[in-house]
Formats: sequence, C-alpha cells, structure tokens
Amino acid sequence: MAGHGADTMHHTKFVVYQAGKWHKGAATLMGSVMWFWMMYRAKEDLPYLMTKHKPWHERNHGH
Repeated sequence: MAGHGADTMHHTKFVVYQAGKWHKGAATLMGSVMWFWMMYRAKEDLPYLMTKHKPWHERNHGH
C-alpha cells in the first residue's frame, strides 16, 4: 500500500503485482496502434456511413 514501499497489493484471496516496464510499453504501443487504426478507418469510412450513398449500391459494377 502507499507509504510502505511494497510493489504488491495484498488482498484476502489474491496478490496483484505491479506490471513491468516491458508490459507497460507493449500495452502503450498496442493501444496507440489501435487508436490510430480506428481513426484511419473512421477517416476512410465515416463519409459513407453518415450519408445514404453507399459505394456498393452503384449500378456500374465495373463490368
């Protein structure tokens, strides 16, 4: 707990250990990639989702 200098939190049935630097870095990297991917997909798809025009409803199918 705070002020005791321990890296663990003891509860009645389990012990929660602090995450290591590698795990924190990997979680930050994966979270950043997730958010960048979501923003990229929103930039690409949002104009079609917000309007009634859908590119797959076009009459000319490229044939």
